[in-house]
Amino acid sequence: FNIVFANKIGVGADGITPLANGGAGVSISNNSRGSLIGNGKSGNSNIIANNSGAGVVIGNTPADTSSTNAVLNNSIYNNAASSTKLGIDLGNDGVTPNSTDTNARALPNEGQNYPVLTSAVPDGLGNITISGTLLSIFGPSFILEFYGNPDCSANQYGQGKTFLGTANVSTNTADPAPFSVTFPLPTGQIGITATASLPGGEGPSPETSEFSQCIKIGITPATPTPTPTITSSPTPTLSPTPTASVTSSPTVKASPTITPSATSSLTATTTGTLT
Repeated sequence: FNIVFANKIGVGADGITPLANGGAGVSISNNSRGSLIGNGKSGNSNIIANNSGAGVVIGNTPADTSSTNAVLNNSIYNNAASSTKLGIDLGNDGVTPNSTDTNARALPNEGQNYPVLTSAVPDGLGNITISGTLLSIFGPSFILEFYGNPDCSANQYGQGKTFLGTANVSTNTADPAPFSVTFPLPTGQIGITATASLPGGEGPSPETSEFSQCIKIGITPATPTPTPTITSSPTPTLSPTPTASVTSSPTVKASPTITPSATSSLTATTTGTLT
C-alpha cells in the first residue's frame, strides 16, 4: 500500500522545468495492491511529466497482477520519447486494448477498460460537452475523469495534462453505458482524454484504466463508409429475328388441248386458268 500525493515528478520545483527520470515516473509492481497516486482531491494531485518511460506503470509485465491501484486527478503529460509509451500503462507493454466483454481480466488492475470517447463539442461560450461510452463489469458506479491536452499523442492514446472534471456512470447491462458531460474548457486545450476507475475493485482503492484514445475538440471520429456492392445486370436475351415467309406466285396450268374433228374448221385456243 503506497500513497503518492502532491509530488512533482519529472519537473523542477517550479512545476514546469523538465527534470526527467530515466524510466517511468511512478512504477507499481510485484502484485502490489491499494496504491493511491493522487486521490481525487486537488491538493493531493501530482505532476508527472517528461519521463523517459510511461508516466505511471502498473505491473511491470501483463502477468503482474498488481490491482486496486488508483491514479486520480493528476497532471500527466509529455512522458516517453517513444510513441508506444503512455500516460498510464497497465503491464508496461503499450496500449492494452479494451475487452469486448464485461469480465475482469488477469492483468494489472484487472485490465480495467478505458472510456471510448465519441465527441467533444464546444458551445462557443467556453464550455465543452464530452460524450462516449464505457463497457465494463456490471453494476458499479464508475468514476470517470476527463482531461484536456495541448494536442493528442503520436500514438493517439493520450495522457492527461489538465484535469477538467469527473462524472459517474453505472454499467448495468451488457451494452456500453453512455455518458455526456459538460465542463469549462481552459484555453490552449485541443485533445480530450478520459480514464475509468472501478471503486474498490478487489480492495480499498479504485482500479484505474489507461487513458482513453484522444479525441480532438470539435472533430467526431469518422465512421467508415461501407464499400458499395455492385450488382451485375442480367444480360438481355435477344428475340430471334423473324424469318420472312415467301409466298409462291400462282402457277398457270394449261387446259387440255382440243383436237378438232375432221369436219371442224375451227382451231381451239388454249386458255390458261389461274389457281
